[in-house]
Amino acid sequence: MWQASTEIVFCGMDELTLTYADRDLILAGLFELSITYVEDDEKRQNCKALVKRLGGDPDAMFYGARPPEMRP
Repeated sequence: MWQASTEIVFCGMDELTLTYADRDLILAGLFELSITYVEDDEKRQNCKALVKRLGGDPDAMFYGARPPEMRP
């Protein structure tokens, strides 16, 4: 089965290709981590910075991760 993908480029690293499913799983995981880090503002901000780099929305539930039926 063909899956759509997006390329994520991190400064100083080789290109990393993720499927939208991979990206959404990472976004949802970062959302859960940020809940775990309630007492540590720096770690929560680091999660949100990575969310932005992945194209997610730091103000959305699960940082904008979409269910499978809504992915391209």
